[in-house]
Amino acid sequence: MAFGLGQVESKWALVPWYCKRHGVNMGLVQCRKRWNNLASDYKKINERESSHAVKDDTESFWVMRNDLRRERKLSGFFDRL
Repeated sequence: MAFGLGQVESKWALVPWYCKRHGVNMGLVQCRKRWNNLASDYKKINERESSHAVKDDTESFWVMRNDLRRERKLSGFFDRL
């Protein structure tokens, strides 16, 4: 089932409501920016891990120390599940 524009917008309207309900005061624009930043960071990690599988001379993001992550302009906020 495809989402129409109205359904997507109403989904995003629920996100700040949910955050506020749980004590996080973020507006719609802040939530969307945060989501986009997380998605971008995850994409960088995924691309790095793909190249890591090809070249074994690079350290995996998942075993890298946080200071090295920052030095290489990678996010330090992701944990491997």
